[in-house]
Amino acid sequence: MKHLFWIGLVIALLGLAAFFVEVPQPPRQSLNTGSISVGANSSQRREISPWVGGVLVIGGLAMMVGGCREHKG
Repeated sequence: MKHLFWIGLVIALLGLAAFFVEVPQPPRQSLNTGSISVGANSSQRREISPWVGGVLVIGGLAMMVGGCREHKG
């Protein structure tokens, strides 16, 4: 099979994972006054936009179809 098919498969799987996996984003809140620094770490989880996942799935499937076609000439 061609490389384009395998790349498309990976992209389509990443697009499917985007619907289920949340991306951790650790925000840091801090207060700096002179030589004193006070900070607090917290973690938030954000979902990837469904549009991004959909575009990745459709693009991956299109690459898989293009990779399966044989050029006769």
